[in-house]
Amino acid sequence: MQKKLVTFFRQLSSKVKAGISSKAVGKNSKGQTTKFFDVYCEGQIIAFLKKNIKYKTTIISEEIAEPFVINEKAKTPMHYIIIDPVDGSDNYMNSVGFVCVGIAVFDSNYEPVMSFAGNYFTGDYFYADKKTAIINGKKAGIKKTSVPVRNSALLVMSNNTFKDGQALLKFTDSFESIRSLGATIGEMLQILMGHYGVFIDVRGKLSLENFAPYFIAQKYGLLIITDPMGNPLKLKGLELVTGYDVVAAVDADFHRKMIKGLKKVIK
Repeated sequence: MQKKLVTFFRQLSSKVKAGISSKAVGKNSKGQTTKFFDVYCEGQIIAFLKKNIKYKTTIISEEIAEPFVINEKAKTPMHYIIIDPVDGSDNYMNSVGFVCVGIAVFDSNYEPVMSFAGNYFTGDYFYADKKTAIINGKKAGIKKTSVPVRNSALLVMSNNTFKDGQALLKFTDSFESIRSLGATIGEMLQILMGHYGVFIDVRGKLSLENFAPYFIAQKYGLLIITDPMGNPLKLKGLELVTGYDVVAAVDADFHRKMIKGLKKVIK
């Protein structure tokens, strides 16, 4: 499945980079305006899944109003696939080359069994199933190195998240570098690749499709994903309207440091 997904991803990436219409075509499950490129990419992904997934599966995607089942007659437990066909729609409409795709498969117990996350423009990707985890074609592993983790953050928050403006300023000043890249799937991939130290989004607005591919990375011990208080992040269901706060890092010590800092300043 890995080879098929990577080949498909590269083919779809070529079409995305060549340019797909941004004409508005309706509303998605959240009531947001859907663009043609959203629907096009989603259609391509669903067609790929229908061709390659053999077990009974409920498809849940941001751009479709209601989930639907494929392989309904298969004598297998129900699986669930969460799709984010275009994470970074605003980036795409404004010619910013940080636009991503996420696919996450869960079993009947909501345990992650397969995931794919990729950046259409850079070509970076993460794939994992029950047997392996791959980043850009190489087997992923926990980095054991004496080199300190980069003191940098991919940070999304608002003033009303913090006790006061000074608390916010103090927290942000602790980093050497802060960025917000506009696509959570790609930002968390940057964390996995070691390009940034921590991903933090504490607006309570992230929904499941934004980070679903990384539950399996957490299962492998490749990524630590918690809420701002350090509690393990758990699924609240498979709906795409529930909001989450997320703190993710590769390095356990750095993650603990971030949680300690957040506890002092967050409301």
